[in-house]
Amino acid sequence: MALRSPKELTFGSAPEGEHTTHSAEVYWDPDADFGGYLKRAREQRGWTTREAARRFGVSQAYITKLEHQTRKRAPGDDLIQRVAEVYGLDPREVMHEAGLRFVIPPSLTLKLPVEQAFMRLLMDPRFRPVGFEPEHHGYYSLVVKQQLLDVALSVARAVKEEGFDLERWLAEGEAP
Repeated sequence: MALRSPKELTFGSAPEGEHTTHSAEVYWDPDADFGGYLKRAREQRGWTTREAARRFGVSQAYITKLEHQTRKRAPGDDLIQRVAEVYGLDPREVMHEAGLRFVIPPSLTLKLPVEQAFMRLLMDPRFRPVGFEPEHHGYYSLVVKQQLLDVALSVARAVKEEGFDLERWLAEGEAP
């Protein structure tokens, strides 16, 4: 399933002494319409291919090629960064539209796939939201599913370990 990139993503090397705390596998979705995205971004700015070429510092033929030729491989970081700079876009959005996808790992706490845990949680009559049907699970991205699982696990821990009265807290807003 296609996902937007995390907000903490940076390009290039981390500054000396700084390390990332998370990593995610990335794959390329060749069905992404990067060319169409570039064309829409250019047209939204009211630019011709000639104007875009001037701003990119490349030929008009290169811009046309980017917008119309089917990609045989993922665009590189340099192109993604340049598109973001010239069009004033978020590099994470450009990455997503270029077809770069993040693999969401199985829940680290549960040690099982997010989809499986999500369905197990919401198909149990005790936790199933009113009106939720099994086919509705596709409306939620994997990121949202993971977040809902994390909330459920956090609430379960608070209730179990602290005797937390969630209903009272929600109704009255008092700190536990």
